[in-house]
Amino acid sequence: NAGLQPSRHGRGMPYMAESTVDLATALANRDPAGALTAGDVVLSMDIPAKTMIMSAGVEVMTATDGSTFTIDMGTSADADAFIDDMDVSSSVTAGTMSQVPTAGTPSIVCQAADTLDITLATLSGGAVTSGKIRAWAILVDLTATTSAGIA
Repeated sequence: NAGLQPSRHGRGMPYMAESTVDLATALANRDPAGALTAGDVVLSMDIPAKTMIMSAGVEVMTATDGSTFTIDMGTSADADAFIDDMDVSSSVTAGTMSQVPTAGTPSIVCQAADTLDITLATLSGGAVTSGKIRAWAILVDLTATTSAGIA
């Protein structure tokens, strides 16, 4: 153990982080300006360095106005690690939550700071101008928790 003793400062405990992705805001902030299109990436939250993402997903808060609209969710390491082609079209009601992908949800360790992103996977049948999606993630801080032992 080299004289090291674990400290208990709340690190290492899973916690939930969440954010609201407002598609009207994403549209207003799009660079270059123009309609949201398939392939656009919308930041849902920053992930600190040395953090494990145990799971992540979304909840539709306000229905979108897209007639054919699916999303992916992941990080720079895997753009659809947590969601792959979830239907968020106008027919999906508020309160609908994403499901674990068939292959199971992987844990991703972010050694460097990263982002949890929503990619507009498919989008057709009219412009998306509204809708709100709550993004959530179960995270664990993996920063070292050892300190010098007591003599």
